[in-house]
Amino acid sequence: MITKLNSYALQEDVVEKMKLKIEETRQKKIELGFGLCSMKFVNILKPGIECSGDECSIIRVPGCPTGTYVGGYHTHPEGPAEPSIADLKTAYVNDVECVGSAKEDTIRCFVRIGQRKKQDEKTIISKLKEVAESLPKTIRKEQYDIWKNARDEILTKYFQAVDVK
Repeated sequence: MITKLNSYALQEDVVEKMKLKIEETRQKKIELGFGLCSMKFVNILKPGIECSGDECSIIRVPGCPTGTYVGGYHTHPEGPAEPSIADLKTAYVNDVECVGSAKEDTIRCFVRIGQRKKQDEKTIISKLKEVAESLPKTIRKEQYDIWKNARDEILTKYFQAVDVK
């Protein structure tokens, strides 16, 4: 079965690789992932270079040996298949970011709605950065709720969440 992510097609072989990364994450207890690469002229997504742990961070984006990098996939060892602030930045700038949850055994992709606009990008990054910087290393539930509400507001306005089966 093909999953549509805007103009991209996520084929079953890539979904199976995502599921294998979730299983491997359960065993190793670290974040694992790979780049999502669009093949020219067909918009079919293929896996790119793999990453693990800190290599999967927004700073060290996994690349594509062939095709064009349009986003990434990574697992959350303990958390849900919800985007972090860095995940939303990646999804907005590149088109898509997929997250697999080892805890929930789910995969969810976050796809930018519409064309990338510099003004929207600045607004999103500024708001997410402001919220992130206001949080201490250890947060209380009330602080988490503030962050989650800000994130959810941005999610609703700028992204489509797609559950991958």
